[in-house]
Amino acid sequence: MRTLELLPNLPELTADEANRWVGAAIAEAEALRQHDQRLYPLANDPAAMATARSLHAAWRHWADYASTLLDQLPASVVRDDSGTVKKLRLGIGYARCVEGLPPEEIIRRHQRVESGEARLLSIEEARRELGLASRG
Repeated sequence: MRTLELLPNLPELTADEANRWVGAAIAEAEALRQHDQRLYPLANDPAAMATARSLHAAWRHWADYASTLLDQLPASVVRDDSGTVKKLRLGIGYARCVEGLPPEEIIRRHQRVESGEARLLSIEEARRELGLASRG
């Protein structure tokens, strides 16, 4: 989108107009989310890894775009923290988390579990290890 080049030239952007631009960014994130099951293939299949890397790059690009969009929104829209702005912030957080965990790392972790080098914890074991109260 060319939004980032356009917004500085629209200094009197209304809240409704800004929310529409945010909504467009959210729609793009939702389109990416429908492919989440392809982010982390558990086999070192070259085609699946190429898809995963492309999705990771798309999320990184989207997060950069969405962060810049958020910075360019009128202060009144950002302060209002409407549902759309909250969704945008959550989307940016999600994308940055995806960015921080590449598919190659998930394959390495999966291989460690499969080889017995690392063990899987049940939810209750993980809660105990983390010092969290049990769900009972």
